[in-house]
Amino acid sequence: MKEPAPNPRRRKYDEDFKQNALKMIEQGQSVRSVAQSLGVSENLLHKWKQVRHSNRSDLETENAELRARLRQVEQEREILKKVYGSAAGVNYQTNHAGTRQDGCNKCIRLL
Repeated sequence: MKEPAPNPRRRKYDEDFKQNALKMIEQGQSVRSVAQSLGVSENLLHKWKQVRHSNRSDLETENAELRARLRQVEQEREILKKVYGSAAGVNYQTNHAGTRQDGCNKCIRLL
């Protein structure tokens, strides 16, 4: 029987390359965009994520989940600032004393 020829296109990636790719994903880039920019398959990135996830401690896992939640809340906050600011037709900039610049003592800080 004939042995299959080794795949000449198969590449090995060092740990730094993998860590940088996963860091890009953790910072909010999509797996697809990272795969395209680095020239690797999406499946490979998903495999690297699974391996990293299985090697994490409980604290690292919790930290990653909290960072993801923080990103989500920050995005929601930005959306609310835009919606409420434009709906009221007022930009609720506050002065150094923490009161609205229109002189109202009720400070509404949307920023």
